[in-house]
Amino acid sequence: MTEPKRTTRLKQLRAKVLYNLQGDISCYREVVRELRQYRVQHTGEKLDFASDSIHTAMSLKFNHLHNHFAALMKIDSAPSQMDLFG
Repeated sequence: MTEPKRTTRLKQLRAKVLYNLQGDISCYREVVRELRQYRVQHTGEKLDFASDSIHTAMSLKFNHLHNHFAALMKIDSAPSQMDLFG
């Protein structure tokens, strides 16, 4: 894209990723609380594998966060030019 469209689009993408990241961080914190409660409820039980829904939710939220940070790194690593119009 040509400037200033390129800079504007990168700023929009970064803002969207940050907004989604904030939402997923909130959800991640809720899932962590649920996992803590799960562990308290199952204290002393032998769990051969961790495939309950709380573990699935935890892994999905973790992967969402990881993807958001990867997107931010990719956006921030894009070659930058001076913003001629800002």
